[in-house]
This record gives sequence, C-alpha cells and structure tokens, in this order.
Amino acid sequence: MDLNRIPSILLQTFLTVAEAGRISEAARRLHLSQPTVTGHIRRLEANLETTLFIRSAKGVSLTERGAHLRESVQDVFAELEQILQELDRTREVNGTLTLAASTTVARYFVPRIFIRFHHYHPATKDSGVNPRKLDQRFELGSTEAIKSLVIAGLGVGFFSCWEIQQEIAMGLVRQINIPGLRIQRMFSWALPSGELGGLPGEFYQFANSIRSELSAVSVSPLKEAA
Repeated sequence: MDLNRIPSILLQTFLTVAEAGRISEAARRLHLSQPTVTGHIRRLEANLETTLFIRSAKGVSLTERGAHLRESVQDVFAELEQILQELDRTREVNGTLTLAASTTVARYFVPRIFIRFHHYHPATKDSGVNPRKLDQRFELGSTEAIKSLVIAGLGVGFFSCWEIQQEIAMGLVRQINIPGLRIQRMFSWALPSGELGGLPGEFYQFANSIRSELSAVSVSPLKEAA
C-alpha cells in the first residue's frame, strides 16, 4: 500500500474517525464540519478503491482493510514523529519572542515556561559577571516575573533593594558586588501649588521627618540565585 500518494490530511482524518467511532465526534476533535470529514473519508476510500468503515446508527467501525490501514498509518506517523523530534533536538532556536499574558500568568507561569524552554534550547554559556558582556536572554515587564527567573537559577537580574528584601532574607538570592558600579536614585514629591495644609500637610511633614530612616537601606545593584 503506497501511502505517499495519499494527502496527509485524509490519513489524519481517517485515524481520528477510527479512534472516535463517530463522524460527529471526529469533526469536533478536528475542528471541521461533519460534511468535510465525510468528504475526506469518501475521497480516501475512492483513492484506495476500498471500503474502510461500516456505517450504522451507532457510528462507524473499521472493515478488515480499514483496520490494516489504521495499523500502517499509525506506524508511519510514529516514525515521522520520531524523525521530527530528532531534527528538533539538533536545530538551534534563536530570535525574538513577543508574548502577551495576563498579570498572574505573566508573573508566575510564563517564567516557568521560559525556564523549561531554555533547558531544551540552551544558548552559549559566559563565566563570571562582566557588565559589558551580559547575555540578555529575556525582556520581561514584571518584577515578579524577573524574580521568578532569577530564583530558578536562569541568570542574574537587576533590582532595587526594596523589591527583594524578603528574598534576600530567605536566602533565595544573593548580592553580587561589581567594583565601581553605584546606582543612586532620586525620589521627589509632586505637590500642588500653594501651601499644603490639613491632613496632607501633616503626612508630608511626617514623611520628610523619617526620610533618613527610609534611605538607610543601600541599593544592591545585581542579584543572582543563591
């Protein structure tokens, strides 16, 4: 039986119908209309000049030749899948991936997917930390997502100390000191014109009175997984 002259879509439809036992269920799985699925089966039977299914009120069942075709097609598809997997393992994947996701998914699930993907498609490894030669692998818009990648050990990240005090205390990340690198940030108030009185004024004065306490925590520029 020469399967090379049969369109693969017809064989895929055939396998799905054989597994489902009903045209309607096969159409649902393939996201096709029932007439389309029926047309595929009829076209396949015409090409092979044989009947593949026995139709009944309960659905469809394979004929003897249909059962033989199913076994042959499954073997061919299994071999093809193995070949594709071997090719996928040997090819190099590169480029830029743009992915949009909701906040929760982006923060907690996407980083895990990135980590697994990076495991199967690793890039070239830099020893030591040279800020001029850092290998930028991912660009993420969420601090939580970046922390997830760093904690998982995928690389280093750049954070304000305010963002990772808890992670440092728990030993999830540690500081890397880079000689000569010092980051200073300036925080400013945005106030309405005129005198600020009442409760807003009291809050403003109180916040300024404890400014030295708030700035006592130094900014640690670079963190990596412990």
